[in-house]
Amino acid sequence: MAGLMASRRLDLYCAVSLYSAISRSCNVDNRNTQFISDPIAFLNNNTINHRWFDEHIQRRNNNPQSVSMAERAAVDLLPYTKMGSFDLQPAATPVGGRRQSRFAVIHDHPANDSALTGYWCPYVNGAGLPGFVDAPRHNPQHRFVFTAAMNGCAFFITESPLGGAYFRVYHHQHPGNVGVNNLISAVTPNVISVFDFSQYGNDNLPGLNLPVAFNFLYYRNSGWVVVSHATAMDAHTGVVRFDPAKPTLVADTFV
Repeated sequence: MAGLMASRRLDLYCAVSLYSAISRSCNVDNRNTQFISDPIAFLNNNTINHRWFDEHIQRRNNNPQSVSMAERAAVDLLPYTKMGSFDLQPAATPVGGRRQSRFAVIHDHPANDSALTGYWCPYVNGAGLPGFVDAPRHNPQHRFVFTAAMNGCAFFITESPLGGAYFRVYHHQHPGNVGVNNLISAVTPNVISVFDFSQYGNDNLPGLNLPVAFNFLYYRNSGWVVVSHATAMDAHTGVVRFDPAKPTLVADTFV
């Protein structure tokens, strides 16, 4: 599996998603409201496009003047605040007959738009302790835990050092790395559940397509579930398509 991950899955896409652009909401067709009302139904008819995140990284690196200080600060603080406001923004062109939305971090919503708020589980590059967030098991302030895109990473859900009223979720960047697993065990030894590439990924995509999943936690019916939305991104053109071989998946977290 490690060799396959090295050849087909790139940590780049996890890092890219971390630096989502901060902007005012351009949610003009109530996509946020639709997602909040029923995210699973929304994903059954829409595709989340991660390409925009890559374009933001390029803009930040190649044209720094186009990124405001407020935008930089909001993005850079997100891994520390571990909660934020997000926006499903219309992508330029539907692909495969499905409406596309870009998942962005924003700093302002218009009065007539619902803020898509959630906890944030940061992605941390390298072989250190993975990024994590602690969330209440019941009656949370936010009903979602969002994170960067996954294409080989995993959710490790453990007990929380904050006590039994909370759980911890890690965005594990190297699920097969014994050293990283030991770092997690040293802090939170009791793993409750794992959600990994074997559940959300597809190693049989044609050509230069890379599996990229929009995975998040969702609080419903007094409990947390993992929701996975699989896409295929053409590594040459950057075009993102829904992967029909991997329909929207809902898995129990057992917390």
